[in-house]
Amino acid sequence: MDITNRDIKLIRSLANLFDEIDLNGNGVLEWEEFTNYIIEKATVLNNVKTKLDEIKVYTKSQMKLEKKT
Repeated sequence: MDITNRDIKLIRSLANLFDEIDLNGNGVLEWEEFTNYIIEKATVLNNVKTKLDEIKVYTKSQMKLEKKT
């Protein structure tokens, strides 16, 4: 069996994802574990998007302050 490095990385990533979703660690991915994972990730991504929307954008002003002497 000829497995490329890319395939090995993909298999490792999928195994890690499975372990992350399988909260009770029983080796079986239950619907509740899967849906909770999806909802949690969507919530996190939504919060990140909201935070990015809150970031203020500052630009250099054309005004120059004069020093008082």
